[in-house]
Amino acid sequence: MRPDAHRRRQLAQLAQTLDGLPAVCREAYFLCRVRGFSIEQAARSLGLDPAVVRTYLVQAQRACHAALS
Repeated sequence: MRPDAHRRRQLAQLAQTLDGLPAVCREAYFLCRVRGFSIEQAARSLGLDPAVVRTYLVQAQRACHAALS
């Protein structure tokens, strides 16, 4: 498989994995990993405790890792 095709397949897998997460988990991941929010900033934005945001980030990271394994 060509490298660009492999990369596209991986990106599609990640997108599908993230789409399968609960909306608030996906939003926490987006805020922290894409927009660069701190955990505290994301927690304030989402109205959650920072510990919950940390849990969501771990959940999303584990799901992404599993999708690529």
